[in-house]
Amino acid sequence: MEQRNVFLGGDDAESTPQSLSRYSGDHDCDDALRASGTDYEKPEEQTHHHSVQAWQYTAIAIGLAVLFIIFGLGSVISTMFFPHPPTSTSMGECGRTPEQARQNGCVFDLMMSGWVHPPCYDQELSDQFLRENNFAFFWDREGTKQFTEAEARLGNYKIIFTNGTFHYQHCTYIWAKQVRARRKSPYVLDSQSRSVEHVEHCFRRVGSPNITQIQLQTGTQLHSSTWRLDCIIGEREVHTAH
Repeated sequence: MEQRNVFLGGDDAESTPQSLSRYSGDHDCDDALRASGTDYEKPEEQTHHHSVQAWQYTAIAIGLAVLFIIFGLGSVISTMFFPHPPTSTSMGECGRTPEQARQNGCVFDLMMSGWVHPPCYDQELSDQFLRENNFAFFWDREGTKQFTEAEARLGNYKIIFTNGTFHYQHCTYIWAKQVRARRKSPYVLDSQSRSVEHVEHCFRRVGSPNITQIQLQTGTQLHSSTWRLDCIIGEREVHTAH
């Protein structure tokens, strides 16, 4: 059987050594170009390659622009609908003694049994609670040494005694203070009225009242505090030991 070689659509005639030499030389040239690292592309291939690159760069630029717009709008929307909590300002405590408290410009709130800066003193509400409850005040637990409400309002005591209902009315007072303070801006309220622990204590106290204590003339013992009431302006959650 005869064996014939066909090269790129050639005739049935046998290829000449010259033709083999010609194809071999072309391949050697291509190999040399590739080995040298030279891009060997036809003009139409180069045009197509540059066109694809241009579209890729354009797509990347558009994608980055869209991302910037999305993140920018997200930041604006977050600020509009989920604003960061405003910072709060502490006016500080009043002092360790009544004298220091007065020097620091503080006033005594009998319903809180403590000194506080004027912005945190709701005098109208405090007067209302004292007037409607008409508490009696005593120097001793036995109730033999009574003194006036006006004297108690001076805050010159360390320990005194008053009616058993006072403790429950005090809890109601701080809740009323919270409600009234929320009606104004900025939110101004003392630390004890904000205290999570203090409020929870009042929930338990009012929710499970001591009937015996309520009926006693000296059922509530008051400790004057000149240092634990901090007047705070703005939003802040307070935790205190109770």
